[in-house]
Amino acid sequence: MLVFNPNALRHTKVPQREGFTLIEIMVSVLIISTVIMALLQLFSNNSRFFLSMDSKASLSMQSTLLIGATNYGFEKKNVTLYDLIDGFEVDNEVRQALKSQKIELNYIEVMRLDGDDMADNAEELVTDDTIVTEKSSGGASLEIGRSILSTTDQRNSFLRIKLQ
Repeated sequence: MLVFNPNALRHTKVPQREGFTLIEIMVSVLIISTVIMALLQLFSNNSRFFLSMDSKASLSMQSTLLIGATNYGFEKKNVTLYDLIDGFEVDNEVRQALKSQKIELNYIEVMRLDGDDMADNAEELVTDDTIVTEKSSGGASLEIGRSILSTTDQRNSFLRIKLQ
């Protein structure tokens, strides 16, 4: 005959749990994937920002070529950057690289003052504390305009002053 002994159950060892449950593993995978996605998005935004800054810096350097080339920038023209460095001492490798980069130059006249207009405007600005030189009727004119350097994806503009 078998007799049930309640004390016998108390002394038996219940096997300890030695692993993680499926829910715990799924929660940890979800947290890790969220962190990885946030890091990837941060890296992607920074990469786009730095690429944009690099192209803007390149366009600014190209614009300095236009500032130095006095025979360009006062008309609408399609040229290459090679044309702008005609008077500069530049390595042949750089010249070859600039031949393929096509740009468009636009010039918009903002304001033109003839010699007589400048003298009239100067007389209007005379006050007790200001000394104005005499009118000169040399026929000189001052032209202020905007030169716009456009590439395929960006544009840069600056004001230019031309004295004739």
